[in-house]
Amino acid sequence: SVSGEVVEHAPCPVLVARKSAISRVVVGADGSPSSLLAETLVAEWPIFGDMPIRVVSVADVIAPWHTGIAPTMVAQVTKAYSKDLADAKVAHQAIADEAVDRLRTAGRDATAELRTGDAASEVIAAAVEWKADLVVLGSRGQTGLKRILLGSVARNVLHGSAASVLVVRN
Repeated sequence: SVSGEVVEHAPCPVLVARKSAISRVVVGADGSPSSLLAETLVAEWPIFGDMPIRVVSVADVIAPWHTGIAPTMVAQVTKAYSKDLADAKVAHQAIADEAVDRLRTAGRDATAELRTGDAASEVIAAAVEWKADLVVLGSRGQTGLKRILLGSVARNVLHGSAASVLVVRN
């Protein structure tokens, strides 16, 4: 889409506006430099001064396939997956809590939310459930084959969200 291409190539933050007003903001946080840039924008831009902000961080650990795993290994693989997911939840809760601390220090009304699953789907779901008008995300600006192979959370949120989306590129 045109908006997707603009987001991928613009040298500045890009807002794809789908709502006529903004009253609640979801900020996607994963601890990356681009995520921190998006957070900084929300902390510094006066427009966000009086809005409630929910920082959403998603623990995304791919579940193992049971097909092709030897029956004797299923328990071991399941245990490893459970440990990886628990570790990811701890790490992402810390990411969300640290972002909230920085936003509160900047005078913002921010809360943290930890979710598990596909990052783009969970950010969209969080925005829907919280009735957010705007989702703010960082984007690493991956293009071409790298984006196709790795996917793009920002692009998927941009295409899947009914809320307005503000993408801040690294």
